[in-house]
Amino acid sequence: MQKLSNYRRLWAVVGVGTISLILAFGLHQPIWAQVLVTVLGSLIALLMFIDMVKTLRSGKFGVDLLAITAVIATLAIGEY
Repeated sequence: MQKLSNYRRLWAVVGVGTISLILAFGLHQPIWAQVLVTVLGSLIALLMFIDMVKTLRSGKFGVDLLAITAVIATLAIGEY
């Protein structure tokens, strides 16, 4: 079941990226593209954070902490 959840997130990220590219470059609406990436990126980052906490509680350590820190920092400064 975990694999299915990861595929859904992957497709969500690909979908958001595609729509943002169309908004920014096809329709010349970069502000709306940035809003879309920020809002939906924050939601995906929140889901990643919840999974990271579960992983840390189980005693497994990895690059999850570094990855979520990078995602949050990217969203915070608006440089995608």
